[in-house]
Amino acid sequence: MYGSLQELCELEEKSGKPFWKIVQEDDCREQGITEEVSFEQMRAMYQAMKDADARYDEKLKSESGLVGTEGKKMMEARAEGTLLCGDFIGKVMEKALKTSESNACMKRIVAAPTAGSCGVVPAVFLSLQEEKGYSEEKMVEALFVAAGIGGVIAERAFLAGAAGGCQAEIGSAAAMAAPRLCVVVVLATPPFWFAIAITFTMFTPLFTYVIYLRYILYFKYIIYSCYIK
Repeated sequence: MYGSLQELCELEEKSGKPFWKIVQEDDCREQGITEEVSFEQMRAMYQAMKDADARYDEKLKSESGLVGTEGKKMMEARAEGTLLCGDFIGKVMEKALKTSESNACMKRIVAAPTAGSCGVVPAVFLSLQEEKGYSEEKMVEALFVAAGIGGVIAERAFLAGAAGGCQAEIGSAAAMAAPRLCVVVVLATPPFWFAIAITFTMFTPLFTYVIYLRYILYFKYIIYSCYIK
């Protein structure tokens, strides 16, 4: 696992290989597997994300009765055109809710990077593929990008809500999803460093002033510590 984004960026420039390939090669070394096996493993992860979305049960509720049917409500609101955010963002929210509900109802999901934040990454990716028609191979390649970003965050900061608060989970998941959009749409690495920084920063206004200061410092720590060796 690489210790910083700077290290990955320099290696990409030096080797001439795309970011996702560098992450995949590291995965192969760590697991002692071939590139073909590694790619198929990641493809299986993406398929599991698709399955969780496709097999959403709109009638199912969690054991507590507190979670369930929200994905259906969002889907209906999107179909009626009553959402203020527009159709694409509405679709992302719909899929995020569906996957999160599936997790609460003990159905199969992909922890990306955690079970609590499992809805973010597939919601962005599946919506993008449906909207733009990108190939599955391209989406799997970008999934390696997310894995690389998540690996650095795990190495240098926090992924668990128990350690870094809920924003360590949801913030990290969003930061993993944002650069993948850059890789798929822009097809270049530099923009996604900014995507990561902006994503983390965007979460801070959701808190009171005291918590705001706390998370400003925390997100600055993540941004700087993940990029600098």
